[in-house]
Amino acid sequence: MKPNCCDIFIPACQRDAEQLGFLATSLASKADPDSIHRLIICQVSEALETSARKAVLVSLGPLAQKTEFIRESDLGLKPIQNGWLNQQAAKLAFSSQAQTRYYLVLDAKNILLQAIDLCSLIVDNKAPIKTSSLAAHPKWWRGSAWALGCNDLIHPSCADQGVLSSVPPVFIHAKSCYGLISYIKGKFRQDIGRFMAQKRPIRHRLMRPSEFTLYYTWLHKEDLLVRMHYLMDSLQCNNLIWGRHSQFELEERLSQILAPSQQCLFSGIHWRAWNRLSNSQKKSLYQVLSTS
Repeated sequence: MKPNCCDIFIPACQRDAEQLGFLATSLASKADPDSIHRLIICQVSEALETSARKAVLVSLGPLAQKTEFIRESDLGLKPIQNGWLNQQAAKLAFSSQAQTRYYLVLDAKNILLQAIDLCSLIVDNKAPIKTSSLAAHPKWWRGSAWALGCNDLIHPSCADQGVLSSVPPVFIHAKSCYGLISYIKGKFRQDIGRFMAQKRPIRHRLMRPSEFTLYYTWLHKEDLLVRMHYLMDSLQCNNLIWGRHSQFELEERLSQILAPSQQCLFSGIHWRAWNRLSNSQKKSLYQVLSTS
């Protein structure tokens, strides 16, 4: 196993099948296969159809032999109706099965834009993180601070350059994350799946923890953040395409993602926005992703 190589963990469902294929294409063409130890695709809420799994494996090329399809039950989680919460829990629960120091969490909406050796991103045993706007999801940070008893904290930041990004790609330190889910189980007498799914109607109006805000807040609580991570804002583009974006914004951001001058490693397109892309736009995107 190559030093500093990583497991990759991707939760997905049948709705994500087409986007998962595009992500698989980008990984096959741009990621050094020796820098990936295993690629785990967790089928959350609903299994991928057999034809979809086969198509993903074809798109992965040489990475197919490193790929495993699992269900959330393989992580000790009981399926719940809310697939989004299932995915959040699965991303953290995988820490108990990761075989590398860090594992990289991706969503099916992510795409890799640049050729990369993932091992090179682990510097002095630290993995990269990205910052985001200070206004990003304060409810998630407040909820995580409440859950972990960090009353001094709402927005953990690194080097005063903003709030840590709470959307994939995210590198997770497996041992630290396992400590987090053990703490949650001890404090709330619930596994991480039930904790994330627990309905708290009054509290959730103002604070609701998410998987990555919980992880970063835990690192802050344990004084591990700067020991495990360093800032790398080129990890992900700022021009992700979300479902709320207008058609004009969608097309503008897509042109930025496709531009040869694009320097960021990853970007992403929310599934609602993806469904608004034309076939010609998807073809242009595929050409960029399939070029090594």
